[in-house]
Amino acid sequence: EADLNELRSKTVVDVNLDPSHFFRNELAQAIRDIRNEFEALNDQQRADLHNRYMMSYNELILRHQKPDLDPIQSEQQRVQEEKLRTTLLSTRNEVAHMKARNEELNNRIRELQVHIDQERDDGLRIVQKRASEIDELRRKLEQLQKEYDEVTTMKTSLEKEINTYRELLEGTNNREGLKQIVDHVVEEARRLESERVTGGGSSTHVSGSIGYGTGRSQSSIQRTFISTQSSGVSTGGSTSRREYVSGSQQY
Repeated sequence: EADLNELRSKTVVDVNLDPSHFFRNELAQAIRDIRNEFEALNDQQRADLHNRYMMSYNELILRHQKPDLDPIQSEQQRVQEEKLRTTLLSTRNEVAHMKARNEELNNRIRELQVHIDQERDDGLRIVQKRASEIDELRRKLEQLQKEYDEVTTMKTSLEKEINTYRELLEGTNNREGLKQIVDHVVEEARRLESERVTGGGSSTHVSGSIGYGTGRSQSSIQRTFISTQSSGVSTGGSTSRREYVSGSQQY
């Protein structure tokens, strides 16, 4: 379980990189470590068995060369042989256990490899999904930017048109506007009306006009006031007044 946790702690999947090479090296290193550990233990046990075998062999040779061994030595040799048999059996059991352990680790490594492949595939799918979402958001952003530019252009055009009409209405430093001309015409009409009431019959023509042009646009507004009187004040008479207002604007 500790080996599995250690392998899991090392298997951090980075979706921005291809982890196949990294995990392949990690798995190869883990397999090499297990194989080296198993071979070292196996070599040590083989060496121990070989040494014990040689000792037993030498003792048997000496015993056959000296058939007049006493019973004590024979008993010691028997005990020694029994120990060797026990050790050999224990070593075989340990080797079988190590093989089973090695197979278990190999199975876990295969399971981890499958899990890593699944995680990598999931990571790639997530990356592709995020990339598609980013492309869609980028497309929407471009569309919004285009609409914003159109609105800004329209706003600028409207502001220019509003400023043009404001200048036509209020005037500029060099020209009078429509408001000043209208006020002037009204004032002149009042003055003429006052003179008509206090004086004799008269016929008056008053006109005012304004012209404005900038660049490719030109505007003109003209106001004409005509007042005529026929007959004297004492007789009542009659009054005829006509007012003409004309305006033209060209772009």
